[in-house]
Amino acid sequence: MKRSFRLLFILLCLTGISRGADLGASVRAILHEPFLAHARWSVKIAELSDDGHPADLFESNATSPMVPASNLKLITTSAAMSRLGVGFNFRTLLVQHGPDLILIGDGIKDAVLTLANGSQSSGQDLLQLVEQARAARALLVPMARRVGSLTVAEQAAILGILRPDTLDDQAKAAAVADALARRLDGLSAPFERGWQGKVEPDGISVTRLLRGVTQRHLLDLAVLRSGEARRLDEMTAMLQANYTKPAKLAVKEDELPIAGPVALIDGVLAQGRKGVQIQRYKGLGEMNPEQLWETTLDPNVRTLLQVKLSMTDAAEEVFSTLMGDLVEPRRDFIQANALKVSNLDV
Repeated sequence: MKRSFRLLFILLCLTGISRGADLGASVRAILHEPFLAHARWSVKIAELSDDGHPADLFESNATSPMVPASNLKLITTSAAMSRLGVGFNFRTLLVQHGPDLILIGDGIKDAVLTLANGSQSSGQDLLQLVEQARAARALLVPMARRVGSLTVAEQAAILGILRPDTLDDQAKAAAVADALARRLDGLSAPFERGWQGKVEPDGISVTRLLRGVTQRHLLDLAVLRSGEARRLDEMTAMLQANYTKPAKLAVKEDELPIAGPVALIDGVLAQGRKGVQIQRYKGLGEMNPEQLWETTLDPNVRTLLQVKLSMTDAAEEVFSTLMGDLVEPRRDFIQANALKVSNLDV
């Protein structure tokens, strides 16, 4: 396996070698190196021109099947670039929801989000809102583990109270505590209401008595000073513009109430799953041709982003900084980025 990777790396570095006989001679010389004496190899080098038609520059043992199947990524990439063109670009949204990876696409197809003021979003505008909701949800989930309720954390973010200075003015703190309790009552079934907000020495709490059991959730200073709270506070304007009052997500005959970013992302994911069978693959080479076309090569839904070898320099720099023997660069990195940390699992 190491020999195969080494050969691939050497071939990728041949970009500076001229084509034709010089290229062929250079590759053959590499293939005859002693360290490849017992290796299996298959080489095909082509140049992708702007017109999308590849020109073969060199091949040797090119039709031999290779393991692992992920080697076929080179072939599928060439095929896609030939069909779509070298300069074709795309944006897609891949969301992790529990153990599943879900492509956001069908979830917003024919979907319209209607806000309380009557304004509507669909298509790319809705996709942008979904991306913002995904970012907000990613910050709310770790906060909810400390607060004990995703809904409480979400509604507090919409009210804009996730900041330490919320507790500086007792009267204002009491007002936002009452406002949070009212929002929670508005989202609860009639027999589950009764939320009460209160300012406490260590934060703002909301409580209710449900079926004889008291539920209490506290937004303490540790939560209000967290990295997630800081980043959610930066989203306050966006959250209030879209979720101060309940919105509605309409997808064909279905209509879902949207009280915040969590409901939006969950609603889109639920729509995207309808009629979809989720399968997992280690590489593109494991897919059937029809699946490969639908998920990767269809120009109506997919395209390519070019990844350059120069990007490995930045990756190597970060890896060396965090995992290397020198302590000072790692300490400087941690000090510079400490306040940006969110969803930290210690």
